[in-house]
Amino acid sequence: MSKSNYHFSVTKEIEIHFDQGEPIIVTGIISKGSLLFDVAKYAAFKIKNKRLSISWEQQLNQSIRLLLDYSIANEGYFNNPKEMFENFVYRLDKGTINKSGYDPTCLRWEPRSVDSYNRMITHITNFSDWLYDEKGGKSALLNPKKEASPAEKIINLAAFNHRKNNSFLKHTYSNEQKNEAVNYARNVSRRQDNSIANTESKKSFPEDKFWDLLFIGFKKKTATENTPFHEAYRIDYMLITMLLHLGGLRKSEPFHLFIDDIIPNKEGQNIKVYDPQTGLAPAFARIKYGDQHLTRSQFLAKEYGMTDRKTAKGPYHAGFKDSALINNGKYFEVFFFGYPELQEFFYELFRLYLTTRVQPLPSNDHRYLFTGPDGSPLKLGTFDKAHQSAVRKIGLEPLLDHGGAEHCHRHAYGKRLAGAKVDPLFIKGAMHHKSLDSQKVYTQPLLAEIASALKVGSKALEESSNKVPLLPEFQL
Repeated sequence: MSKSNYHFSVTKEIEIHFDQGEPIIVTGIISKGSLLFDVAKYAAFKIKNKRLSISWEQQLNQSIRLLLDYSIANEGYFNNPKEMFENFVYRLDKGTINKSGYDPTCLRWEPRSVDSYNRMITHITNFSDWLYDEKGGKSALLNPKKEASPAEKIINLAAFNHRKNNSFLKHTYSNEQKNEAVNYARNVSRRQDNSIANTESKKSFPEDKFWDLLFIGFKKKTATENTPFHEAYRIDYMLITMLLHLGGLRKSEPFHLFIDDIIPNKEGQNIKVYDPQTGLAPAFARIKYGDQHLTRSQFLAKEYGMTDRKTAKGPYHAGFKDSALINNGKYFEVFFFGYPELQEFFYELFRLYLTTRVQPLPSNDHRYLFTGPDGSPLKLGTFDKAHQSAVRKIGLEPLLDHGGAEHCHRHAYGKRLAGAKVDPLFIKGAMHHKSLDSQKVYTQPLLAEIASALKVGSKALEESSNKVPLLPEFQL
């Protein structure tokens, strides 16, 4: 959400110092000329201790800024902060515009989706709890706990058991934690989402369009029959797209790859994606600095004076999901699946790219694989625009629900695995999920697929000995 969507605040990067060392850079909220220091301190505290992402910080600021807008627009209407928060939550759910289109607050809020609603409640509740503890109980809790009703206790118990059963540390859950989770509820609770997941959204990139995307979408307009391949095509964009579609990577993950992370090997693939912060630095760097535990973040700082792309802000930033990593080295391997002829072509293309890659300037040297026109690390936003243009060239819309967005390649990868009847446990490993439940969003059938499967099943039922009995004849 852009700054123009907020009425009473702006943002600015600020430094939070915890000691004499390097400060933590956070995005501070400024309202009426004053910095909301407690919000900035909370963000820095969470980032420092939980290694939370920039997207988490953006969501926190969005939630706080909307709450700030609401409180100022309705100043003087509430007796206490708790009452204000209850009404704020109601407007998140219902919007601020009445049936005639009038909005006396001028906020012009549309009703929020269940996910957005729940996310904002969680961010504000957690901040309020932290601030209450930070101030020694001298700040008001916006969303205090209350005794749970019998129905809430049943829901809380189900939620507690779900969290416990999906946790690697389930043995650490105590009866005290269970009693606290089950017997108490928040004054304002999260909404339940009763929708069926992903049966109405065409999120998978169409397999029959993938060849066109590579060889039509990423072909340069200036290319002729005699143009060398590396000048006729955007090889970097082709490689990134193949990593997404053949290997199931999220769109941000290729932007963390170093040159050393892909090793062409005809006997078997060797592609590793390391955690941008805690992942092990390349072997030569560990030898050079005499530290066998040197991390990627430390290596970038020592060698190039750079910040890793997960921590960095602005166009250089590339997110990194909390994936299942191999503990010794903090990385996961990429498993190509499908298109065997393209898998071999990928490595040939990779070798060609290394010989034609725009090299970094000595003054701006780095180890990242993909580079922009000036040799600096390729920006995620630049690829986004190129992919969108390529998708339109082959007659698709670059939207998630239309199957044309970058993330749709990961959905196609998941459905390809499920369609081949790969065991869910192996799908979990191939997609680097920590929980079996995480892959359901990628393997859920579409409505058309459900209807088609039921037709096949119906025909099989008619031909079997377990036919549905016919209705007796009768007069209506």
